[in-house]
Amino acid sequence: MAGFEVEIDALRRAGEAAGSAGGQAGAVDLAEVISNVGGALPGGRCGRAATAVAEVWRGQISDFSGAASALGREMAAAADGYAACDDAARRDLSGWLQALAP
Repeated sequence: MAGFEVEIDALRRAGEAAGSAGGQAGAVDLAEVISNVGGALPGGRCGRAATAVAEVWRGQISDFSGAASALGREMAAAADGYAACDDAARRDLSGWLQALAP
Protein backbone atom coordinates (compact mmCIF):
# COMPACT_ATOMS: atom_id res chain seq x y z
CA MET A 1 0.00 0.00 0.00
CA ALA A 2 1.34 3.41 -0.91
CA GLY A 3 1.11 6.24 1.58
CA PHE A 4 0.57 5.72 5.25
CA GLU A 5 -1.84 4.18 7.69
CA VAL A 6 -2.65 5.24 11.23
CA GLU A 7 -3.35 2.68 13.92
CA ILE A 8 -6.02 4.68 15.71
CA ASP A 9 -6.25 2.43 18.77
CA ALA A 10 -2.46 2.47 19.19
CA LEU A 11 -2.45 6.26 18.87
CA ARG A 12 -5.19 6.49 21.49
CA ARG A 13 -3.30 4.15 23.88
CA ALA A 14 -0.10 6.14 23.41
CA GLY A 15 -1.99 9.33 24.21
CA GLU A 16 -3.38 7.77 27.37
CA ALA A 17 0.13 6.67 28.38
CA ALA A 18 1.54 10.16 27.79
CA GLY A 19 -1.24 11.74 29.84
CA SER A 20 -0.69 9.23 32.61
CA ALA A 21 3.05 9.91 32.62
CA GLY A 22 2.36 13.62 32.88
CA GLY A 23 0.02 13.13 35.80
CA GLN A 24 2.40 10.82 37.61
CA ALA A 25 5.36 13.13 37.07
CA GLY A 26 3.37 16.05 38.42
CA ALA A 27 2.78 14.12 41.65
CA VAL A 28 6.50 13.60 42.26
CA ASP A 29 8.26 16.20 44.38
CA LEU A 30 11.97 15.50 43.96
CA ALA A 31 12.74 19.03 45.04
CA GLU A 32 11.39 18.47 48.54
CA VAL A 33 14.22 16.09 49.39
CA ILE A 34 17.00 18.43 48.34
CA SER A 35 15.33 21.63 49.52
CA ASN A 36 15.91 20.54 53.13
CA VAL A 37 19.66 20.65 52.53
CA GLY A 38 19.57 24.45 52.39
CA GLY A 39 18.15 24.66 55.91
CA ALA A 40 20.60 22.08 57.21
CA LEU A 41 23.60 23.99 55.86
CA PRO A 42 22.75 27.66 56.41
CA GLY A 43 25.17 30.18 54.94
CA GLY A 44 27.15 27.60 52.98
CA ARG A 45 27.49 27.35 49.22
CA CYS A 46 26.10 23.81 49.24
CA GLY A 47 22.93 24.95 50.95
CA ARG A 48 22.35 27.75 48.44
CA ALA A 49 23.15 25.41 45.54
CA ALA A 50 20.72 22.78 46.86
CA THR A 51 17.99 25.41 47.09
CA ALA A 52 18.71 26.52 43.52
CA VAL A 53 18.64 22.91 42.28
CA ALA A 54 15.33 22.33 44.06
CA GLU A 55 13.80 25.35 42.31
CA VAL A 56 15.05 24.16 38.90
CA TRP A 57 13.74 20.65 39.50
CA ARG A 58 10.31 21.99 40.47
CA GLY A 59 10.13 23.99 37.28
CA GLN A 60 11.41 21.20 35.06
CA ILE A 61 9.07 18.59 36.51
CA SER A 62 6.14 20.97 36.21
CA ASP A 63 7.06 21.73 32.59
CA PHE A 64 7.42 18.04 31.73
CA SER A 65 4.16 17.15 33.46
CA GLY A 66 2.27 19.83 31.57
CA ALA A 67 3.87 18.95 28.23
CA ALA A 68 3.22 15.21 28.60
CA SER A 69 -0.37 15.84 29.63
CA ALA A 70 -0.88 18.18 26.67
CA LEU A 71 0.68 15.62 24.32
CA GLY A 72 -1.76 13.00 25.62
CA ARG A 73 -4.72 15.30 24.94
CA GLU A 74 -3.41 16.16 21.47
CA MET A 75 -2.90 12.50 20.60
CA ALA A 76 -6.44 11.70 21.75
CA ALA A 77 -7.77 14.55 19.59
CA ALA A 78 -5.76 13.26 16.62
CA ALA A 79 -7.15 9.75 17.14
CA ASP A 80 -10.67 11.19 17.26
CA GLY A 81 -10.00 13.09 14.04
CA TYR A 82 -8.66 10.03 12.23
CA ALA A 83 -11.61 7.96 13.44
CA ALA A 84 -14.07 10.60 12.22
CA CYS A 85 -12.40 10.68 8.79
CA ASP A 86 -12.45 6.89 8.58
CA ASP A 87 -16.14 6.85 9.50
CA ALA A 88 -16.95 9.52 6.90
CA ALA A 89 -15.02 7.62 4.21
CA ARG A 90 -16.79 4.40 5.15
CA ARG A 91 -20.20 6.10 4.85
CA ASP A 92 -19.27 7.70 1.52
CA LEU A 93 -17.97 4.45 0.06
CA SER A 94 -21.01 2.55 1.29
CA GLY A 95 -23.23 5.03 -0.52
CA TRP A 96 -21.29 4.66 -3.76
CA LEU A 97 -21.28 0.89 -3.52
CA GLN A 98 -25.03 0.81 -2.97
CA ALA A 99 -25.56 3.17 -5.91
CA LEU A 100 -23.46 0.96 -8.18
CA ALA A 101 -25.12 -2.29 -7.13
CA PRO A 102 -27.35 -3.82 -9.79
